[in-house]
Amino acid sequence: MGTIEFEFSRWEQGELSGFDLGDMTVTGSFGVHSSSGQRPDQSMMIYLGIAHLVSGVCDLAQGRQKSFEFVGTDSSYSLSFKRRRKEVVVSSGRTLLGEVTMSELLHALSRGVREFLDIPGNQLPPSEAADEDLRASLRALGHVLQQYG
Repeated sequence: MGTIEFEFSRWEQGELSGFDLGDMTVTGSFGVHSSSGQRPDQSMMIYLGIAHLVSGVCDLAQGRQKSFEFVGTDSSYSLSFKRRRKEVVVSSGRTLLGEVTMSELLHALSRGVREFLDIPGNQLPPSEAADEDLRASLRALGHVLQQYG
């Protein structure tokens, strides 16, 4: 099976907000797709984007759907996740990024989000509405990860 990595970044924009812009980069065995440096701009509201991505992948892992099309919040950056037998195919448009097991996908996503949130300047205050969405999606990810080991 292949590998996949998620990297998230937030633009320095002054006071921290749940609507801050940022970028996402997905690196797979077959390719890389990033919102950074694209024309037109594909940066997204990073906290809302992460929450949406995590929730969609959790739904995919729990069998609620066979595919998930992620589009970054307030962005045109997109990723496609399709279950195929024992693997998940990750692509962007017609570009294949990787083929991984569901467990590998979940662990990579969890690792990428954890690395992003471990940076002190990226931690939203609990008073931010986006913080609750993000925390709820991360709780769901934790439950799904327990199922996949």
